[in-house]
Amino acid sequence: MDNILSAAILGLMQGLTEFLPISSTAHLILMQKLLEFKAPPHKIFEVIVQIGSALAVLTVYWERLIFSLKGDRPFLAKIAVATVPAALIGFLFHSPIKTLLYNHITIGLSLILGGLFFLLIDRIKQHPSCNAPETIHPKQATLIGAAQAVALIPGVSRSGATIAAGVLVGMSASAATQFSFMLAIPTLLGAGCYELFSNWHAITAEHATTLSIGFLTSFVASLLVFRPLVQGIDRYGFRPFGWYRIGLGILLLLPDW
Repeated sequence: MDNILSAAILGLMQGLTEFLPISSTAHLILMQKLLEFKAPPHKIFEVIVQIGSALAVLTVYWERLIFSLKGDRPFLAKIAVATVPAALIGFLFHSPIKTLLYNHITIGLSLILGGLFFLLIDRIKQHPSCNAPETIHPKQATLIGAAQAVALIPGVSRSGATIAAGVLVGMSASAATQFSFMLAIPTLLGAGCYELFSNWHAITAEHATTLSIGFLTSFVASLLVFRPLVQGIDRYGFRPFGWYRIGLGILLLLPDW
């Protein structure tokens, strides 16, 4: 398939899956293989499309974040606290994670275990004490940040880990989902900018069109998935995502992969 069309499909896939608890990394790896995508080196394409998703979140929550900056700085501090664990572990163990864990076996097992976990928590009766992301307690933010660090393992899903952790520590599904989205801004932008800076030398004019198409489609798709996702988790819970993850994980563990 033409590489430009493949870049558009992959950007769309990133935008639709980054904020669903089903692992955008797993879907990108799967689709790149199916499309025979000629990706730029050092996972630069993945970095660009993740930045597209992060900027989409920033676009949607811009006013709320500006309001917090002016009048609710403790909330921004909680986002910062939740960002630290993944940032620290990602910085210290960046190379081992990339070289040892980015394979179909790790991703398949992570999908299956995460799916089973989602099926389990979907059966737990929830009594949320936090119904808006701005009212999150620092301890809750810290635990969600720890869950986000676990999501550095490919296939776990950053959004899945943070939303599930939010629900388990007493947030409503809607509040946990919105907090997960806001947490994506520093996490994805920070990781993306670090990767770009580290591998800037590998980007050539030949890659420009592919990267631009991937970025734009990811940005637009991410904008479109926000509200339906919040409503979907509120209405259907984690069960559909759990079964989907298990099915995809089994597929990735088949011998052909």
